[in-house]
Amino acid sequence: MGIFYDAFQEMRKNAKGLFLPAIVDLGFFIVFGFFVLPLRDGIYNNLLQIGDRFITAATELSEFTLTTMPEFKSMVLLISIAVIFTYILYSSIHGYLWAYCLQLGKKKDYSAIKRFFKLNIFWMILFLVYVAISFLFTYVDQLNQRFEPNAFPLGWIAHILLFIILYFAFLSYAIEKKAIRKSFSLVLKGWPLLVAMIGFIIAYILIGSLISLSYPLFIITGIIIIPSAMIYIRLVARGVSHV
Repeated sequence: MGIFYDAFQEMRKNAKGLFLPAIVDLGFFIVFGFFVLPLRDGIYNNLLQIGDRFITAATELSEFTLTTMPEFKSMVLLISIAVIFTYILYSSIHGYLWAYCLQLGKKKDYSAIKRFFKLNIFWMILFLVYVAISFLFTYVDQLNQRFEPNAFPLGWIAHILLFIILYFAFLSYAIEKKAIRKSFSLVLKGWPLLVAMIGFIIAYILIGSLISLSYPLFIITGIIIIPSAMIYIRLVARGVSHV
């Protein structure tokens, strides 16, 4: 329980210094949602059109060439833009946030952001695997809604995969040397981070449920709790890395 308490104490002692990273965290979600979510929707729409044309071709026994389809070319372009933009945006902003929180109460050295960019090459590859699986499972779920409404929703499997990737990524962000390899070696000792992340998910779901009660309450609660919870997770990860 010491790691949880120490993280809370760090936030309490440095409360004034947490305003800036909280604002930056909120800014990231706004910018990411504004630019990347429309790209995601465009990719998904192209995927649906490709799937429908594939089913039609299979039913009519006609020729189907994926690479010549305009929907496929558009999807590849949108994916490329989304990947590059996400990598740069996430690595720069979250590199700053992790460097700030890991050095909370100390003199800041933002040279660690370079290390964050390097680490995220590996995690971005795994994230792309998750995205591919997520889009595939989402499409299968859409088909199941048409033909097998009682089928188990595969989207949950993709969510679990994303959680696992983020768990090891967060561990690596808090480790200075041989971060990726050591993050996997901390799989069991990192349980406090696991608990903190699950707590964040629960809080996120509860905050989301407030929108049906009061939209202003949903916005205010989210602005207060989400950035604070993200800072707490980073401090817990720092505590785990010192175990």
